[in-house]
Amino acid sequence: MRLKTTVSGAVCFVAVLVAAGTVVASETALWLRYPEISPGGETIVFSYRGDLWRVPSAGGQAIQLTVHEAHE
Repeated sequence: MRLKTTVSGAVCFVAVLVAAGTVVASETALWLRYPEISPGGETIVFSYRGDLWRVPSAGGQAIQLTVHEAHE
């Protein structure tokens, strides 16, 4: 009986940790918003922390397009 209680407690603890990690990951991902793909499909423009950024759709370095305190 004691082993069953210990295992149940450990499973609940792990479930709480996983749920907390999911919430933290969601909160950090909220800064990246509104992705748009160019008509030719070669570029993606998105908003990050209120500024606009551009990145090749094949991957690579993102280039900041705007710098302003207000959200674009």
